[in-house]
Amino acid sequence: MKSVIRKLGSIGIIKDAATWELPLEAWSDGQNVRCADGQVGSFGGHSTFATPTVTPYYLLPVAAGTAYYWVYPGLAKVYVYDGSSHTNITRQSASVDVDYTGTATDRWNGGVLNGLPVLNNGVDVPQMWAPVSTGTKLQALTGWDANWKCKVLRPFKYFLIALNMTESGTHYGNKLRWSTSADPGSVPSAWTPASSNNAGSDIVETDGFIVDGLGLNDEFIIYTEDGAQAMALVDGNDVFQFRNVDIPGMLAQGCAANFQGRHLVVGNGDVYIHDGHSYKSVIDKKNRDFLFADIDSDNYESMYVTPYHSKGEIWICYPTSGNTLPNKALIWNYNDNTWFFRDLPSNTAFLTTGIVSSTAIANWADLPYSNWADWDGSWGERTYSPTDKALIGASDNIYQFDDGTQFGGVNPTCFIERTGIDIGNTDDIHTVTRIYPLVEGDSVQVSVGSQMTPNASVNWSSPVTFDPSTDYKIDCLVTGRFHSIRFKSTDGGDWSVSGYGVEYEYSGSQ
Repeated sequence: MKSVIRKLGSIGIIKDAATWELPLEAWSDGQNVRCADGQVGSFGGHSTFATPTVTPYYLLPVAAGTAYYWVYPGLAKVYVYDGSSHTNITRQSASVDVDYTGTATDRWNGGVLNGLPVLNNGVDVPQMWAPVSTGTKLQALTGWDANWKCKVLRPFKYFLIALNMTESGTHYGNKLRWSTSADPGSVPSAWTPASSNNAGSDIVETDGFIVDGLGLNDEFIIYTEDGAQAMALVDGNDVFQFRNVDIPGMLAQGCAANFQGRHLVVGNGDVYIHDGHSYKSVIDKKNRDFLFADIDSDNYESMYVTPYHSKGEIWICYPTSGNTLPNKALIWNYNDNTWFFRDLPSNTAFLTTGIVSSTAIANWADLPYSNWADWDGSWGERTYSPTDKALIGASDNIYQFDDGTQFGGVNPTCFIERTGIDIGNTDDIHTVTRIYPLVEGDSVQVSVGSQMTPNASVNWSSPVTFDPSTDYKIDCLVTGRFHSIRFKSTDGGDWSVSGYGVEYEYSGSQ
């Protein structure tokens, strides 16, 4: 008898359900594999994009004309990388650096307003980099009261919004302030409300403190620990209009991502999506229980969410038990609705997407075409596509993901497995004699296993190397009521599996 299972990347990994209840296309475990387009395979690696001068805790990509910068704050100083060199842009007084005072738990945040970067760590006065130039140092935001601090600072339209305020030493966890609207190419000129400007403040009426905020279509969603409010720009003296949003709130700063006109949010005990009105869980009965049990309970506030739109993915980055900063990602492919896992470099404080430009052609001899007629580009054009953004991470180094197959110069362990496969009546015992893997790429190790009862340990066969360029089957001999299969590599190979055939014989019943 023979059975064929295809579209092995169509469901992904499900850890919360009993393995014998899963669809045949689903996987019960795996690490460092990606599910997309009906296939599952080894994850792309990460390599050093830049060697930072200080350990980075945040990354802010900034485009300025034909230049592209990566701003990376450490705990005390802030540097910028322009693709070739690193420059200290820490604030100064009398030409001497004035170090920042935040710790690793005082998370950097900010954004870009009108092309000008703003940075905030919750304990120092928020900073701006204006004008954008390696010869410019950071300085305090224009019009900001030196006695104020905010937990989070975010751009929205032509405003800056400060969330979770501390004013003159008193904490107002439910308070937010917004600046005056800024002219194009400028930062806001004032923060104190007056009859001559449109700055203002508000109190969010929920039990929990404000955690973060993120724009959604024409509104800015203010997330608290237990709910949310939406603020929308309106005409008249009110400037912004507020309304309650019936959603569960946010677990930690940075735990929301924009995609397809919606937000994915990590809340307290759930991961959900919403459009500003209604919400639904996307992880329930799949990986919700596993995720929240896997997060280090003492350091959950270091987790964050990063969209990776070129792959149709959102990465939920979190610290596992015993880790302070994220070292693992649970990834949701929102196009295919699949879930899978990837290891991160230790202490990956932040991930974001941005442009990685290639080195410009310097000499006539290096031109790729000998005839002008063969050249289809424009003279002096950028050597990158602004729509094709790479995923960049801040750890001990600044890493570029999906670059090569090694993880920081080391071959990773990539595996995907399914246990508890019922290939017939559960009363029957079957002997699997052959597997016909549908594999592309490099060689992969294939193991086959069996169980006599659903909760019994898997009796695995010895792994067999399968080379898709020369092999079409694997011989084995495993007997049980339930069966298992695993694809694994430890050599940095690049492989993917779309299906497999199982040849088996009826061996009786007991």
